[in-house]
Amino acid sequence: MQNTKEYRQHHKDIRQRAYEAVMKGLREDFPEVRLTEIDGYARAEANSWLTPISPPTTTQVPDWDWKVLWKDFSNKACRVDVAVWVNDSLYGLAIGRVSRRRVVATIHYLQRSPLIPQPAISLGRVATAFLVALAGELGCKEVAVDRPLEALIDYYKSLGFSTEVRKGKRIVKLVWKLP
Repeated sequence: MQNTKEYRQHHKDIRQRAYEAVMKGLREDFPEVRLTEIDGYARAEANSWLTPISPPTTTQVPDWDWKVLWKDFSNKACRVDVAVWVNDSLYGLAIGRVSRRRVVATIHYLQRSPLIPQPAISLGRVATAFLVALAGELGCKEVAVDRPLEALIDYYKSLGFSTEVRKGKRIVKLVWKLP
């Protein structure tokens, strides 16, 4: 059933409702922010971030190939999949999984463009709002960030991801239990 056309469309519609809910919440303060699925244009734009930037910036850009990442996650109809746009510029991408029993929705990869100035609202805040909206649509009990960068752990905690899942001394996941 997971790969039927109707099932995939059902989950596309769920993601669309989550995009719309977040944009509605941002409309007054951030009307320039728009959310969409990660399409071929967004993947190609994100991959352009890998090319050297002139002049060089201090922003470290992960060497993620978004075409490959999307292919790895797109086989799941029920997934986290969001491109965040500011005006007509790609601001960032987030992709991840929803557990089989819809208990937790997780962001596995989140990346911001080094090419545009950071607007007043952070990519993490927008991606988290989408993740919570999607989880609400699916009836998930938790949202999570997988393998958070150590430098961003306090930031993610400030967004609501307060429970640490550790493997040894390393935090492998930050979880937010939803009401």
